[in-house]
Amino acid sequence: MRIDFHYHATKVLCMLSGFSESDAQITAYASQYVDDASDENEIYIAGLPPDLSMYKYFKPVQTAHKTLLQFITQGGFKKEHTTVYIPFHFAAERNDLIVEPDNNIAAEILKDALISLYYGQTTITRLKALIKLGIALHTYADTWAHQGFSGTSSLSNAVNNITVNGAAYNHVTQNLYIGHAGLDILPDRSDCNYQYEKGGEFFDIDNSQLFTLALKAMFNYLANFNNADLNVDSAIWQLFIECFKNCPDYEDGDIQTINRHYEKYFKDIPFYYDENEWKSSCLYLTSPGIRPQYIHRGDNRWLYFNGAASDQAARFIGKM
Repeated sequence: MRIDFHYHATKVLCMLSGFSESDAQITAYASQYVDDASDENEIYIAGLPPDLSMYKYFKPVQTAHKTLLQFITQGGFKKEHTTVYIPFHFAAERNDLIVEPDNNIAAEILKDALISLYYGQTTITRLKALIKLGIALHTYADTWAHQGFSGTSSLSNAVNNITVNGAAYNHVTQNLYIGHAGLDILPDRSDCNYQYEKGGEFFDIDNSQLFTLALKAMFNYLANFNNADLNVDSAIWQLFIECFKNCPDYEDGDIQTINRHYEKYFKDIPFYYDENEWKSSCLYLTSPGIRPQYIHRGDNRWLYFNGAASDQAARFIGKM
């Protein structure tokens, strides 16, 4: 899944399930930032208040890699599997680490985030809980898009005879067995209808339908938490299907194209995402280099994201 799901559709869903626009924005931002937090170099932060002193010498939590080259060069496949892929994008409970939708591990992470939100009675604890919820929603949603694959390098991820709308689909990573690399970006594109063979089985995937199923499952968790009406007009789900199906092709970072697309379908919801917003509001760079030095600006959302991501990653230690 890409930004049109993890930010745009997630924000709409949060508001549909009873969250305010501001809370939905925080949650959806955190959800998408899981795909944007690719820094891993240690940094130094000056000017932190005493309660945040643990971040003075700090290595950000890497929840994503931007390119396949970054994946390969930053410590090797094993490191990425255990620190990035499985904790955030391929959460699985099976011994072979094959992902199943709504599996117990991903569901527990989501429920735990909602419990934190329930007990988040102060402004700070609620903000932390909303960020934690966004990360959990990303991980949970990916169990739908990434089902049938593992976040490891394994022959169980091998695919053959890929087609898109009946036409053969060839790409540079089709012989890699890392996650769904064999299918390229197809499992993450909301507009995509594709077919492939895997393990002797034939699969015909319509992502507009699949992604809407993921939204419905997410809605049940969120609406139950907010005591919102679970009987949503079926036209809303059909609107999501049409929105996904007609999603324009876009380059990573082309946020305005997707903003305009979603504004056509959900006219009353503002969309504004800048992947640098939280970090630049938190830190001012004073000295670049191998270990960059920053001054704390006072906004802590980026630090809270890293704290929540670290906690989620820790749940997987010893399980892989």
